[in-house]
Amino acid sequence: MVSVIICTYNRSESLKDTLQALKVQKLPDGVSLEIIIVDNNSSDSTHAVVIDSEVNSPWPVHYLFEPTPGKCFALNRGIKQAKGELIALTDDDTIPGPDWVNALWAGYKLYAADCTGGRILPLWVEKPPSWLMKHTVCLQMLAMIDHGDAPAFLSSFDPGFLFGANMAYRKKTFDDVGLFNTDLGPKGGDQMRGEDTDMLERFVNAGKRIAYIPGAIVYHKVPKERMSRSYFRRWRFESGRATCVQRGMKNSHFPLWLLRECFGNFFQAIYGYAIFDSCRAFKAEMIFWFQCGEIIELTKDYGTVYQNIKKKASRI
Repeated sequence: MVSVIICTYNRSESLKDTLQALKVQKLPDGVSLEIIIVDNNSSDSTHAVVIDSEVNSPWPVHYLFEPTPGKCFALNRGIKQAKGELIALTDDDTIPGPDWVNALWAGYKLYAADCTGGRILPLWVEKPPSWLMKHTVCLQMLAMIDHGDAPAFLSSFDPGFLFGANMAYRKKTFDDVGLFNTDLGPKGGDQMRGEDTDMLERFVNAGKRIAYIPGAIVYHKVPKERMSRSYFRRWRFESGRATCVQRGMKNSHFPLWLLRECFGNFFQAIYGYAIFDSCRAFKAEMIFWFQCGEIIELTKDYGTVYQNIKKKASRI
């Protein structure tokens, strides 16, 4: 059996499209499917949408309510309830292709993989601006993946190899690597991310087999608000925060070099825009916002960090 888990928060209209796409999944002979929707304390019509989706569904659809804010709390709730030997994850703003589950299952079996995933292709709600398409890093920040038409395998950690909108795990491997880190991932208005890359790194460190399956395709909606520079600034900022959490850097000694580099990248970005070198400016700006996120996360315990800065400053 394959268990598809979707965690959702106040996206009932978008969730309808995802659930409709799951109704037409093609499965290999002898393989069954269940769909688990984990409502992370939504205030919209999510519950009604899930109940409606059960009508004429060829597979069981289960509704779970997770009151604790945080995507990882919802993910862990779904994993604990799942009956499948393979757990496939996608998001409430995606449309899986009809062969999505079939391809994930085939890759899981063919390559004896502990984790599989595939292409995530953009579904633009309107034509993206030209500046966005010039920066390929933007596609990664929009969680897009396309490593080509051949299967690929991950031996050393690469945060861009797979993303959580299109990943599947052998359920029993969670006994070895643990569940998702609840300090990471979106929590209501807090848009810290990194829960999927953290899990990917833990799989790599545990020596698990990780495969990219090109035929496993989901289409990821890109709304207008994600095609703005402000979105990418926020994304990089939250990525910096998440990196500190992943690396266990909270409450650690504050590195003064980080401040120097952050200011340096700020001025590099200003200079790049001033000379109309948008590529140089954008690259520096993205590093600047990432480092701002690191600084904010490191200075949560302001008193401790302040004392560390004073000690280091006295030695300069």
